[in-house]
This record gives sequence, structure tokens and C-alpha cells, in this order.
Amino acid sequence: MNEAVRFTLEELVEGAEGDEFVFSIARNGVSLSTLRSGFMKGCELAGITYGTKQIGGINWHDLRHTFATRLEQGIHQLEIMDLMGHSSQAMVKKYAHQTPLAAQRAVDTLPQPASEVQDLTNELPAC
Repeated sequence: MNEAVRFTLEELVEGAEGDEFVFSIARNGVSLSTLRSGFMKGCELAGITYGTKQIGGINWHDLRHTFATRLEQGIHQLEIMDLMGHSSQAMVKKYAHQTPLAAQRAVDTLPQPASEVQDLTNELPAC
């Protein structure tokens, strides 16, 4: 998890007993139902279709694909595999999707030529 998530969770569990859930109705008014409705509302506000029964719709699980795809733009597959709890790189490939931006970044990492391009057309032997 990144620092922002860690900070938020640390605030949420401050003063909690060791066996308490981070999210619960009694603790902070959050349940699976409120998480689901919040995700649906977030999709609505963002103009994203929600639900697996809708064409192009997304659900909570789809966020794992987004997570893997964004990590793949600079993080080694073994690290992604570990972060996602996968047992193989093949599973990472099912979640992480190549993007045009990631492909361009990969090509951009190739070294630049150290000298000017030479025109050799006049130096080639005649066939």
C-alpha cells in the first residue's frame, strides 16, 4: 500500500482492539454494503458504467486489473506477482494489460545513438 492508504488506515484503527475489523458498522459506519454502494456512486459520478451485467460495466474486482496494469508501467513482473499474491507470472499477464503509453515508455528506454547517423548510400558496392 502507498503512504496515503497507510496513513488513512492507521487513523482508522487508532484505539481499536487487536481483533476489531477496520471497517464495521459499529466502529465507523462502514460495511460491505456501504462499500459497494460507495463504489457504485463513485462510478456514477465518474460516468463509468457499473456492473458485470452491463456492457462495458466494471465491478470492484476490476480494480485489480487497473492496479496490475498501472504497476506494469515500470515495476518488474515478479514484484507485481508478489504484490497481487499470484503464484505465477502467467497470472500477472491475465491481470496486467499492455497500454500504448507503456509500450512507448519501453521503447524510449533504448539508448540514444552516441553519434550522428551516417549516410552510407554512396559507399555501398554496386550489385
